[in-house]
Amino acid sequence: MNSFSDLHFAATVTANASEDDVVVVGISFSGQTIEVAKLLALANQKGATTISLTKYGSSIVSDRADIRLYTSTTKVATFLSGATSSRMAQLHVINILFMRAASQEYEETVTHLDKTREAVDFIKGKHKSKIK
Repeated sequence: MNSFSDLHFAATVTANASEDDVVVVGISFSGQTIEVAKLLALANQKGATTISLTKYGSSIVSDRADIRLYTSTTKVATFLSGATSSRMAQLHVINILFMRAASQEYEETVTHLDKTREAVDFIKGKHKSKIK
C-alpha cells in the first residue's frame, strides 16, 4: 500500500496499474478537485478499481469511482472551519479503513509496527534497537 501527496508520483503508479489493482483513492471533500478526477479517469482506463471519498452527492470525483465513500454535508459548527470539519470526517473514514486492513493482516501489521518502533528508537538514540 502506498500513498502519494505528489500528483506526478500518483500518476506514475497509476500508469502502470492493472485490473488486479486498487489504484486510486480519490479524496476530495468537494468532489470537484480536477487533478483527483483525472487520476481516477487514468485508473479507469487501466481497468483498476477506483475509490472516492467525498461529501455526499454526485461529483466529478465520485462519478469516476467504482466504490464511492461519503462523509456528511451537514453545516459546520460555529467555532470550526469547514476545512477542519471535512478533514476530520475524512480522516475518521481513512482510520476505519486502515484498521480493517491492519486487522486482516494482524501478524504482519504487528511485525511492521515493531520494526517501526525499533527504527524510531534508533533515531532517538535509544540503543535497544537491533538496527545497525
